[in-house]
This record gives sequence, C-alpha cells and structure tokens, in this order.
Amino acid sequence: MRVTKAELQHREPVDGVLRFLADNPCDFMVLAPDLRRDRSGRSRHSVSLALARRAHLPCLFLPVGVRGFVDGATGTADLGRILLATENGVSSERAASTAWRIADRFGCNAAMLHLLEHGAAKVADASSVGAWPESRTIRIQAPDASSEGIGAQAAAIGADLIVLATRGHNGVLDQLRGDGIEQLLQATGRPLLTVPSN
Repeated sequence: MRVTKAELQHREPVDGVLRFLADNPCDFMVLAPDLRRDRSGRSRHSVSLALARRAHLPCLFLPVGVRGFVDGATGTADLGRILLATENGVSSERAASTAWRIADRFGCNAAMLHLLEHGAAKVADASSVGAWPESRTIRIQAPDASSEGIGAQAAAIGADLIVLATRGHNGVLDQLRGDGIEQLLQATGRPLLTVPSN
C-alpha cells in the first residue's frame, strides 16, 4: 500500500476527487460521511455519498461516530462476521471476492461470511461467492433487502462489516426515499462496503 497526500485545487470537491482518480486509479475508496442532521431534520450535504455514486468503485463507508473494525491504537482488525447482501438480480461474486481480500489482508483467517438471501437474490452455489469456502459461509433467509431488513440481520449476528453487492446508483437501494446508502448507514450504524457488480 502506498500513502500519499494530495491537495486538490478545485471548487467542487466531488469533481476534484474524480479528476484525481482519473490520473491516480485505485482499487476502492474509504469515505467518512457525516450523517448528522441539521436543525430542520434534513441530512447534511455529503460529499462522500455524491462521490460514491459517481466513482463506480467499491467504497468503504466509515461514518463519523461509527466504530470501525480496525483498532486505532494497535492497527489490529476484528472482522469475525461479515454480512453480504445483494440487490435483486445482482451477482454477489465481486462483492464476496472483495470482502475476502480485505479479510485476508488484515489476517482475519476465521472471518465468517453471512449471506443474506431473499427472493431473486439467492446465491445459487459456492462458486458465486468467490474464494469463500463453504465451511465459512452461513446462509440467512430474509423477507427483503430493505435498509431495515439488512440492519436487523446485521444486529442479529453482530456484523463487523456489511458488504452490499449493487448495480450502482441506479440500484434498488437508491429507489428508496432519500439516498439508499445513507438510509442503510443510518439503519445499521456499522461500516459498509458497497461493491458495484461491474
């Protein structure tokens, strides 16, 4: 991993970051949205959410005030339970493979992948979850993949990370009232990795 610091001379932060990414490709972004509400109860403008919609990259959301899965003092990761949810008709393979690489790189060799299956989003076989062995995969049947449904399952298993396989900003979650990713982050209060299927 290479760490650099860049100062962007651009009036619009989203456009500036997208231009930077065009010249400096990356595997995924880590974003820290501020999900607090203003006095009128509306969500504050989030550069992170707008950037995620336009970048077409896997995005790891660590909202302000949400405890991540890496200990800030020691650098030790705790990824014991990963919940993978998919939008209807979206393959989970890329999302599962990305989650596997993250767990592997952090040395979380006992991490379990919990597959949230619902309706047409059922995962047909082990090959569709990439490198995850079936012995470390738990399948969960759920009535829907709404923000509340995913949040309830994440709380039930004590998920350290939620991974969402999505078709992108035109997906089901963005058809919900408001921004679907923001709703999911608020409903779960946990780190979220979104992975576009293409």
